[in-house]
Amino acid sequence: MNFSRTALEWTGPAGVGNIYTQPFKMEKFAGCSFQPNWTGTPTGVFTVWVSNDYGSSPALTDPANPFSVGTWTNLGASVSGNPAGSAGNTFIPVYAACSYYIILQYAGASGAGPMGGFFAGKYNG
Repeated sequence: MNFSRTALEWTGPAGVGNIYTQPFKMEKFAGCSFQPNWTGTPTGVFTVWVSNDYGSSPALTDPANPFSVGTWTNLGASVSGNPAGSAGNTFIPVYAACSYYIILQYAGASGAGPMGGFFAGKYNG
């Protein structure tokens, strides 16, 4: 088994409203996880979304709005340790997501602060 790790690139800082990570292509991963971290005072929830028809061509991708192309579905992954008004981090394992792309969404209810973190995947090869 091999592992791949990539820094999360968010579409903006945490605040009121939705922000997203960049989409990750899942074709070689047997499993993956997100480990977001944040500072400041954000309060909100993370959700994991998947798509089988997202376009990865730069002509089809709007980095400021990753949901702009493709059909995205909330995977319903269980997330504990959502931001609750102070700095922190959480770990979100995703098992057997048989999708072509995956993305992490943060829906902010109040507060603000920068987001960071990592995506990691396990693959044979």
